Amino acid sequence: MKLRTLVYSGKQGVKSIYRNRLFSLAAIGTITASLILFGFFFFITENLSHIVDRLQTEVAVSVFFEPGASDEVVANIKTQIESRAEVAEVVYISPEEALEIYKENNNQGEEFSETFKDVNPLEEYDSYTVYLNDVDMQESLVSYIERLEGVRTVKNNENVAKNFSVFNSAVGYVCTAIIVLLIGIATFLISNTISTGISVRAGEIEIMKNIGATDFFIRAPFLVEGILIGFLGALVPIGILYPIYGRIEGFVAEKLGNTLGGKLEFLPVGEVFGKMVPIMLAIGVGIGAIGTMVTLRKKIRRY
Repeated sequence: MKLRTLVYSGKQGVKSIYRNRLFSLAAIGTITASLILFGFFFFITENLSHIVDRLQTEVAVSVFFEPGASDEVVANIKTQIESRAEVAEVVYISPEEALEIYKENNNQGEEFSETFKDVNPLEEYDSYTVYLNDVDMQESLVSYIERLEGVRTVKNNENVAKNFSVFNSAVGYVCTAIIVLLIGIATFLISNTISTGISVRAGEIEIMKNIGATDFFIRAPFLVEGILIGFLGALVPIGILYPIYGRIEGFVAEKLGNTLGGKLEFLPVGEVFGKMVPIMLAIGVGIGAIGTMVTLRKKIRRY
């Protein structure tokens, strides 16, 4: 595109926005409203994923050894488990630690200690606790560990893993459906705005056609107009959402930080907006460009 054509298209695009300012404001307002809703859903999904990821680190698989398994066999089991990509950490639980965990989880006091004063009833229950990077891979990991030499049994919470997986999928589907709906509405409004601009400039377009102007030269100002509308419609919600999220993050940290065992912690505002701003700008500009091109394809052919 020549510089002169670029300047002309920019000027005409801005003029058209001003000339059809009511429709332009309506389109910008709709994109703004849509992207504000998108922003809130983005906050929710990002932070839910963050919280779920932190909770997933507590989901573990317990690996118990065959009675009398040698230290070499036990060490070899750990090496093989740690070689798996889905494994985050492997922690050895001694019989003494297993007894303390049992007493704590079952509120066993001095009477229990007196009963088993010189004997550890969990002497053969030392184990590995295996923490995962991804609970969706728990089933395949359990299947692998069960085949290892020296492994007696593997205990895992299959329902927890499935619930995490279902929850993550449901959040993703809902967010995608809402985004598609909002984008559809905003695209429709931009299309109407561009259609009005074409109708206002019908005579001018016809004259340009008659004197040999290319389709690109005629369409470029409208494309600039649509992109500017989309860009402005994305900038406004970013400015609105930034302080709102900052306050939400501060409130959660101050009032709800100890909930879920300290796992209820929202992502920092910089990290969230570092991801969200490019997406919102791309959506805004994309809506403007697509809405304009669809309208131009239908309308300009008439002239």
